[in-house]
Amino acid sequence: MRHIPTLGNYDYVIDYVFQPRGAIKLRVGATGFDAIKSVKAAAMADPTAKKDTAYGALIAPYTVAPYHDHYINYRLDLDIDGEANTLRRDRIVAAPAQSSALRKGLWKIETETVANEGAVPKGHDAGGEVLRLENPSAMNALGQHPSYWLDSGHSVSSILPADDAPQMRAAFSAHPLWISRYKPDELWAGGLYPNLSKGGDGLPQFTADGAPAAGEDIVVWYTLGFRHLTKPEDFPILPTYWHEAVLRPAFFFDRDPSSRLNEAFVPLPEEQQ
Repeated sequence: MRHIPTLGNYDYVIDYVFQPRGAIKLRVGATGFDAIKSVKAAAMADPTAKKDTAYGALIAPYTVAPYHDHYINYRLDLDIDGEANTLRRDRIVAAPAQSSALRKGLWKIETETVANEGAVPKGHDAGGEVLRLENPSAMNALGQHPSYWLDSGHSVSSILPADDAPQMRAAFSAHPLWISRYKPDELWAGGLYPNLSKGGDGLPQFTADGAPAAGEDIVVWYTLGFRHLTKPEDFPILPTYWHEAVLRPAFFFDRDPSSRLNEAFVPLPEEQQ
């Protein structure tokens, strides 16, 4: 599915790609016109160039495009095999090898439960982690709890000060993930009127009470963020920059679901047609 909203000087190509194995790709392509400003420098050898390009790149003579961020928030009300779900963090940690003369170390998974509403800070340890939305009350044929992993790719979060006006209006962008209890009127991460907000609307307000979230009807709010380091090749029309995240089934099926697809839905190679 695709829709293309125009927001200011940008067009955002937003795709939802449903794959045969049950994964869902969330793709965003940004294109349009960069915001620009006039400067004194015509080239980087000019005396004002360093000052003129402190917060952006010279993309044409006397023209700078400021560096900037893009944040697209997804409200994921998934209901994995039912409404009562729990968000888990599967952390990958080093562990000593047991009873082996050949190996000294391996790695294993240590699982943490996100117990309450609020922001879920990104893990910064070298091993990494997997975020998993699970139904703890259901099981597959192997006795595992059906889940969906969130593969967030190379998304970034805002580094602006919390008291900076744009950051106050888009406070959700400070963290890649938030979790809240489901409420039908909580629909927008930045609140209903972010451009008029004085700060604190949206997710900070929704999750302020830190209500218990494990085993509840929860909503996961994922922010896909990317930074635009401008350059001459982006001017005058920005080539579409693509970024994506993937929701992947984990323990949801008993086997690869695509192995049961009817041949009518699987295109054959030309030599077999």
